[in-house]
Amino acid sequence: MAMLEAIKNAYADRHALRRLSYIGLLLGAVLLAWLAGGFPPQAWLFLVQTLPQVALLWRQHGSAILLPIFGLVALSLTLLLLWLGLTVAALKAVQYEWLHFRHHERFRQELTEAEQMAQQMLAEEQVFPIANMAEFADSQTGTHPVTPRTVADEQPVPAPQATRSAHHTSFFAQQHTPLARQEMVALQEPEPPTRPTITRGSLRLVPRPEEDSEDNWDDIPEIETPVYKEPSGLEVSVGLHTGFQRKDTPNGDALFEIRGTHSTRSGLQHVGLFVIADGMHNNGRDQEASHLAIETISSIVVPTLLSSTRVAFTDLLKEGISAANIALYRQNKTLQERGEGKMGTTITASLIVGPMAYIANVGNSRAYLYRTSAGLQQITRDHTPVGYLQEQGCLNEDEARQHPHRKMLERYLGRQATIEADIFTLPLHNHDMLLLCSDGLWAMTRHGEIAQLLNNAQADSTQVGPLLVQNALNHGGADNISVIVIQYHGDSEEG
Repeated sequence: MAMLEAIKNAYADRHALRRLSYIGLLLGAVLLAWLAGGFPPQAWLFLVQTLPQVALLWRQHGSAILLPIFGLVALSLTLLLLWLGLTVAALKAVQYEWLHFRHHERFRQELTEAEQMAQQMLAEEQVFPIANMAEFADSQTGTHPVTPRTVADEQPVPAPQATRSAHHTSFFAQQHTPLARQEMVALQEPEPPTRPTITRGSLRLVPRPEEDSEDNWDDIPEIETPVYKEPSGLEVSVGLHTGFQRKDTPNGDALFEIRGTHSTRSGLQHVGLFVIADGMHNNGRDQEASHLAIETISSIVVPTLLSSTRVAFTDLLKEGISAANIALYRQNKTLQERGEGKMGTTITASLIVGPMAYIANVGNSRAYLYRTSAGLQQITRDHTPVGYLQEQGCLNEDEARQHPHRKMLERYLGRQATIEADIFTLPLHNHDMLLLCSDGLWAMTRHGEIAQLLNNAQADSTQVGPLLVQNALNHGGADNISVIVIQYHGDSEEG
């Protein structure tokens, strides 16, 4: 089965192999016609002439004619099957080339539409004077988290209704219904961003001293000056490993994390961008795909954070992922024209601004939230058939791990010109831990083990990333493993 799939992929991706197959069909037809004495084959003509004479031959030769007649019939049927096989193969080849031509034209049309859409978004974007990012985050905290639209909306999987178990329940829903188009409501209203603490200090203005003026120094006035303390921080731990079974191939996973302090009108605020991409293992281009996706999304998001542009952070993530998708799609077009294999990648990104986390994902790389009072909650949804079945209660964790189609993706970057990412918004409490990881971690490590490792690391989360990687290796390390753990240290004592 795997070999047949590999042959199909090679046939679809390589022009030279298709041309060679067409030449083989032509040569096969010529050789068959030569061996059969032309077309129609001589055996068919002889059979047509012999059948009306069977009764006469039987009276003259008896049962001795049975073997030659059976041989003639078998030869005629064999030649018929061979010619039918060649004809069907030729028709399939013509059909494939026609569909390939139509796909090529649709590709150009979709790419043009995607580029026009991107240009229109840039043209309509309104740039305001330097604004307080914290105040803008305040305006967003009054909204509900965005309800993602998944592939299940278009192709719902029939299943009996079931309540998800605690470790499959999203942070945004107490109970998950089987319908993908459900309204997701936050457990509580988001917290307003924390204002920086201001301390009052004294500053004495000292003029140029003059002789015999010491007695007048006590008359110099004092003024009160605000001193801004460093705001709440983000503690980050990362882990990356090729895994045992892929140790001899390039690591298809890639990760990116950047943190900083942003000055706003109301003070200082921590911001951070964290991204994990898992390249698809296809013709050795998984590493190229994951790195290209991360380079593109970071080149969109980071400069915007550093600029004075006022933006909606969810829209910023969408724009970055859309740009990464177009970059991979255009690269796939170039590879297709050269007859080389396509590439694609999953992506999960989190933009943290103050106490708010904005998360986007495409594929089956995941984001989790660990909170002491609620345990480990999966935030993102897997864009896989197995993920949907598990989400609706048709499969448990063990069954999903063993499912033959657990790696099949229904949504990933580079597949088509446009992509829709799931977007989630959640407030962070003091000591909350946000985990981004590829399936090399969660497919090898049980939900409860991840929760236990994060719980044990709450006092010092700087080493939890390598510990999670090591745990996945202890279970076999069947895939590339990438992990980013972000612990939020805020002023709130909730959690």
